Amino acid sequence: MKKILCLFLVLVLLIAPLAACGNNEQPAAPVDPGDAATPAPAPDPDPDPEPPSEGGVINVWAFTTEIPDALQFFIDSNPDFPYTINVTVISDQDGEYEAALNTALLAGGSAAPDIFTAEQAFVVNYTQHEFSAFALPYEELFDEPVQPLVDAAGIAAFVQEAGTNPAGQLVGLGFQSTGSAFIYRRDLAEQIWGTDDPDAVAGHIGPGWDRFLEAAAQAEAEGIAILSGEGDAWQAIRQSPNPWVVNDRLVIDDQRMSYLDIGYQLFNNNFTNKTDAWGSQWFADMRGEVDEETEGPVRPVLGYLGPAWLINYVIAGNSGDTFGNWAITTPPTPFAWGGTWTMANANGNPDVRDGVATLIKWLTLDTTDTGFQFLFANQLMPGASAKDAVASSVVMERSDGTLDFLAGQDMFDIFIPAGVHGRASGWGPYDRFIDDQFDSFAEQYFMGEMTREEALDGFRQAIQDTLGIGS
Repeated sequence: MKKILCLFLVLVLLIAPLAACGNNEQPAAPVDPGDAATPAPAPDPDPDPEPPSEGGVINVWAFTTEIPDALQFFIDSNPDFPYTINVTVISDQDGEYEAALNTALLAGGSAAPDIFTAEQAFVVNYTQHEFSAFALPYEELFDEPVQPLVDAAGIAAFVQEAGTNPAGQLVGLGFQSTGSAFIYRRDLAEQIWGTDDPDAVAGHIGPGWDRFLEAAAQAEAEGIAILSGEGDAWQAIRQSPNPWVVNDRLVIDDQRMSYLDIGYQLFNNNFTNKTDAWGSQWFADMRGEVDEETEGPVRPVLGYLGPAWLINYVIAGNSGDTFGNWAITTPPTPFAWGGTWTMANANGNPDVRDGVATLIKWLTLDTTDTGFQFLFANQLMPGASAKDAVASSVVMERSDGTLDFLAGQDMFDIFIPAGVHGRASGWGPYDRFIDDQFDSFAEQYFMGEMTREEALDGFRQAIQDTLGIGS
């Protein structure tokens, strides 16, 4: 671990100049040495520069434009708000956002983030692990007790859990609830069980994976794949309440180990179409079509496992003629997938902290009709393409979650309890890499390229070699 930390510090020193790019969306391009001999003339001063904001400038760092756009909407809608924002958006492709954010936090100074965001894959790095000292407790930020506000808003349990530091202080909250559901085609449920009722379907596919495998066999008998790929089940199973790393040792708990049995049966009993998530056939299965690239045989797929964003931004737009023929119900086991948490930098500019508090409270805890969560849940934000599940159950309870895609079903009836039952206690700082490695070795076992023990040994060795974490 010491070698990893040393390597990280070296990388920090190397990329520090790139992170100080102000509001550029990407790191500055390297300068051609030949350009240095003949510097370009300085631009003429702006003849009519915009006056600086009375309250100052709040530096906002994010990995998508979603939060910065929301904050700009708030500023535009509240002309008396005396602050402006300076936005840095860096894609997290290959961990670029994390690396640049870490550098900026460590460097501090006037260009340091005042507000920064993190997604599920790495949020606990900033709330519970290496960089948690940079996340200012909300109670200090708001200058008032925060738990009554959280309780009054009915914030989903896992959202709170992921945003709480080791001292028990809330330091970050998300605006979405990514507690998940089983998203299924009504016509295929009718064909298998004679009903498309969500309560009835929930009783066929769960609770538990043994019941789900029984349902998979019933679907296969009708020529239907219960999932597009066995990796879809991994999205749920990997969300164990126990972390991968305990006392600096790799631990494969019973839930994650069960994927070697569940995934093996899904793959080798022909219960899925053996697709890869985000691949072309995975999308084609949403439409019930043959993939144009492979033109291979395809069976209709009963469903997918995921949160509201998977419905609104992935399946609905790829569903083709199946649009409106879908429903959602409780999954075999509760899980959450994705989400964005917002934090205040403890070392940010103290002169703009009041503005930071106002913006973060509007994003995460304001349950009024003008709060971000109500606007987001009800598709009232400019440019919004869909309604969405939010962290506040109070907001969802008084919002209309009916979707044409779901034939008029109110998705909040499923996603409110999904937020209650989701858990973040097993999230850790290396989840993205460890999850991918376990999935990769499991697939080799399913395909007969490795024995079960060879797959486990290969997985453990990969974690040891890359992270220095033994079993």
